[in-house]
Amino acid sequence: MQFRTSSFISACSRSFRRSAILSLALVTGLLAAFAPLTSTAATSWADSFESYAAGSQMHGQGGWKGWDNVAAAGALVAATPARTGTRSVAIAGNSDLVQEYTFATSGKWIYTAWQFIPTTFAGTQYFILMNTYQAGGSQSWSAQVWMDTGSGKV
Repeated sequence: MQFRTSSFISACSRSFRRSAILSLALVTGLLAAFAPLTSTAATSWADSFESYAAGSQMHGQGGWKGWDNVAAAGALVAATPARTGTRSVAIAGNSDLVQEYTFATSGKWIYTAWQFIPTTFAGTQYFILMNTYQAGGSQSWSAQVWMDTGSGKV
């Protein structure tokens, strides 16, 4: 997931343990797509957003919810641009999506995600993998990727 260019960049491949929770704490103008979350076991997860109607709210669909289970922190499904297919998620304003993976409790996992950041975007955004997340309760970050378009640094 990266920064300033108008292209999708393969980003966060991480090995992690325990329950994996994804939080997209991002600022305006970001679109996201997720490849399979895979392990050496037979379990995997992927979301291309193709099954959601364009313009629909992600909070409450496919296991997605706004941070602390607040619908106002959700995000809308976008029809363009998309890495593959025709759908993505537009992260804008107060959008902060969470996806909990209850099956990822042990072993090594690979997580791949793509983000599109328009050249006109200015600000800071985050891609976070957590090992503990309870809406309104306990939270612990395992990995946080911080992208600052002002400095061009990750």
